[in-house]
Amino acid sequence: MRTKLMQAWLLLLYGYQSFVRSQTYNQETILSRLEKSGIIPTVLSEDFFPTTNLLVDYTDISVVLGTELDPAKNQTSKLPSFNYATKPRGYYTLALLKVSQNSTLNHKLYYLNVNIPNLYINLGNDTGIPYNPPEYPVACSPETYVFVLAAQSYMTPSIATPGSRDNFNIQKFASDCNMNIIGANYFVLKPKNTDRCQNTQRYSTTIINLASESGCDSRISMLSSFSIKSFVFAITELFLLALLI
Repeated sequence: MRTKLMQAWLLLLYGYQSFVRSQTYNQETILSRLEKSGIIPTVLSEDFFPTTNLLVDYTDISVVLGTELDPAKNQTSKLPSFNYATKPRGYYTLALLKVSQNSTLNHKLYYLNVNIPNLYINLGNDTGIPYNPPEYPVACSPETYVFVLAAQSYMTPSIATPGSRDNFNIQKFASDCNMNIIGANYFVLKPKNTDRCQNTQRYSTTIINLASESGCDSRISMLSSFSIKSFVFAITELFLLALLI
């Protein structure tokens, strides 16, 4: 009996702490981190105004605006838990996107859940886009994944399901469905083989440096240096030959 009471008390305490964290937030910090990461303006518009923390907790680590996660430790294998400030009888949408730094349109969708009543994630509708665990970047550049929270104006039973996970624009989706984006949080995945990437970067740097020295002045300098060395070598050989004679 005592064990069950203790477990219930701990759950209530954890829930209260999560509630406090979701209510207490710093808008300037959130906006600064999102801008620094490039999420603003590539994913979210420059007039984005957060009104709540979006707490994201994986099994053994919390996501705090740029946390580095490791898929090898199964940190991203399962859908995390969420917490955020809600309104009575409110409905919300959650999305996870991989950020494309080259385009504001080419973001890949890894999760989309709409019509979430308050914090009851399991009661929402995943719209045919269930959680797809992020994996290591294929290239040598880190990849950024952003969770986006939107408040719905009402429960919408007929939200159009995205035809593909690719080329997803969360701003357009929210606008078309009368939603207001109110929160965001993100994490970063680094390449798995960092040694290989470092060697590749060093090799690329060497090639660039050699290419930058291929101008006329550099060639003249190299030829001049080569000519002087050849001249000195020739004089030395003649001097040694004279001694032998």
